[in-house]
Amino acid sequence: MKDVFPEIIEKLRGGKIVFFLGAGASEDAPANLPISSTLFREYASRLLNSDSESSQEQIISRLENKLRFEVFFQLFTNIYGETSIEMLRILENGEPNFIHTFIARLANHKLTPSVVTTNFDSLLEKALISEGVSEFNLLYLSNDFKDAFNKEGRFSVIKLHGSLQGKNEEKTYNSILVAVNQVGRKIEKDKIDCFRSILRNYHVAFIGYSGMDDFDLLPVLLTTKSNKTIYWVNHKSGSSLSSTHSNEIRLHLDKFIDNNYGKILSSRKNGYLIEGLTHEFFSELSYRLFGSRINLPKRKKVFYDFNYLDQWGKEVDLELNKNYLAGLMLIHAGEYKKALEYLKNVPIESNQYNMSIIQQSVALKHSNNTDRSRDILVQLMKNKSTPKHIITKALIQLGFLESEHNNFAIGRRHLFKAAKIGAENDTDLSSLHNNLGISYLIESELFERSNKPRHTVTYRLRCSIDNFRLARRITRRIGNPYQFANIDDNIALSYGFLGKFPQARKKHFEALKSYRSLYQRREEASCLDNIGVFYKKQCNYSLALEYYLDAHKMKQKYSTLRRLALTKHNIGELYYLSGDKNNALKWLLEARAIFKDENLPVYLESVNDLIKQVKHT
Repeated sequence: MKDVFPEIIEKLRGGKIVFFLGAGASEDAPANLPISSTLFREYASRLLNSDSESSQEQIISRLENKLRFEVFFQLFTNIYGETSIEMLRILENGEPNFIHTFIARLANHKLTPSVVTTNFDSLLEKALISEGVSEFNLLYLSNDFKDAFNKEGRFSVIKLHGSLQGKNEEKTYNSILVAVNQVGRKIEKDKIDCFRSILRNYHVAFIGYSGMDDFDLLPVLLTTKSNKTIYWVNHKSGSSLSSTHSNEIRLHLDKFIDNNYGKILSSRKNGYLIEGLTHEFFSELSYRLFGSRINLPKRKKVFYDFNYLDQWGKEVDLELNKNYLAGLMLIHAGEYKKALEYLKNVPIESNQYNMSIIQQSVALKHSNNTDRSRDILVQLMKNKSTPKHIITKALIQLGFLESEHNNFAIGRRHLFKAAKIGAENDTDLSSLHNNLGISYLIESELFERSNKPRHTVTYRLRCSIDNFRLARRITRRIGNPYQFANIDDNIALSYGFLGKFPQARKKHFEALKSYRSLYQRREEASCLDNIGVFYKKQCNYSLALEYYLDAHKMKQKYSTLRRLALTKHNIGELYYLSGDKNNALKWLLEARAIFKDENLPVYLESVNDLIKQVKHT
């Protein structure tokens, strides 16, 4: 390991290092603040019922790996609005730990000009006051960031995702609502400009940060050109301090690429990954700067007091909506059958009762119960007491359902009717046009498979792109990353069928990256499948097969039988095109069995025709 401390100390003495703190910086005692996974488990446990503690634990463990905290928290804010922020009240607890105290000491000695953080807590501010730094800038509102740096030459605390408290300990919950409620929306331009300025003008030491802010900060980190050095301190238990230069990371990128810090450091000419105990890093730095090491408090098991959630639940009448919230959470995680158990038990008194029926339809569709999914939507629309905005949502869902099963005229009739009634909000309007685009896209694919005249295929592809582009413009206003990824993947398919391969490739891989960041495994599998289609169009069968097989592996776990069968069909077709008839028949026969069981005559006809070709070639 290269001794990086001399250069860090030299830069500190020149006031040229800014610290960036992530959630991990507030985890050590005596701060003891819960990280997002702890919060998720606590909130989820209050929504889920179970026969035993162990079965609940199994469900939560599965969900934790499938659902980002921000996406989960948005389910609450969509229903309860600003009052949901009260759920984060626990982050007001704790006392500054060795990280906060040491950085405050650096600030007092004028050795660092600023700290940037994504944390909501106020522990660093407490540490500054305790260390005698009573005058400092606290920036968390968008307007604060104009000409932000070195205001009046004072130390600055820059909170990119907002703050629970202002400098005078007043509550400032509204400042973090956007950050937790719109995980995909880019943070305000003034904040981005400020962050870019820091990256260009200062060396930055990242502490306790995962780099998982894929939609706002990661793009800034990856695209900002700078000759300054990044020091990424990655806590690693049970090992002594080590450092790896960015040159070494680039040479062995396969070892680091799964972590965002690997991508960030590999993009920099100068950077170090410093691994080991975070306490040892700061203790060594303290010894070399001030001649004394940092004593770490004795670790104790932390018991978080979440009892305040019970009071909040009573205030918002959580009991009425908890089954609906649990159902939504399970749908987002791809646990459709379990979601149905909760959605069916939403009380009629709940203001989410009608929405629970629409979500039941979604869960039924993904559970391969299309008829029941269709029936409950039709019943909902026939009910005279159903509000117009719910009827619109049902029509949008029903239009997609029919189109997905090749009833294109019926599907588009539902969607045009929804457009005539009018969408309640931009989310519904975006879904309407996205679903129209999907209807035209699926139909164009079937027309091409059936050797229909090329102009009929092209017309439908252009209709699909027009609707996808309109959906994308609407989605830009609401900043939904999942919808963005879905639309980009759909546009890519349309471009691919039109032969516009560079545009298609760009959109496909943007969508794939987004799905992986959002832990949307079912959509990731579909995107892998679509990339396979893209390479097949270019006659690159080896790459197409690689993506199809990856998609098949994921679809076995996360997708519907119909979609799994389509991938089997695609793999069989590829083997046939590659001259491997035995493997082609194996996969095609598996696809045919599912198409037959699922009563999908159009796909059954297509796979039967291909099987005949394989047998008679």
